[in-house]
Amino acid sequence: MITIQAQWNSFEKTAVFQDAPPIQRQVMKLAFYAGAEAMMRINFAVVHDSISEEAGFHILNGCHIECLEFADQVAEGKTQERQHD
Repeated sequence: MITIQAQWNSFEKTAVFQDAPPIQRQVMKLAFYAGAEAMMRINFAVVHDSISEEAGFHILNGCHIECLEFADQVAEGKTQERQHD
């Protein structure tokens, strides 16, 4: 079955240290589910009647590119947060 919990279980096995304290696991799981919720909201927005198919494609493609760029930053060790104005 494809569920967010199943995705979390897979992520947890590969990305969370076995000796991570419970609070770290809790915060990471909260962030993981927040990311899933954010993507669901984007998906729901894209299928709304007010968004054209082409616009929806560009929105989702932009999300894909953003994920690829973030993965590159992680690989380069450059994932520090930017300051917001």
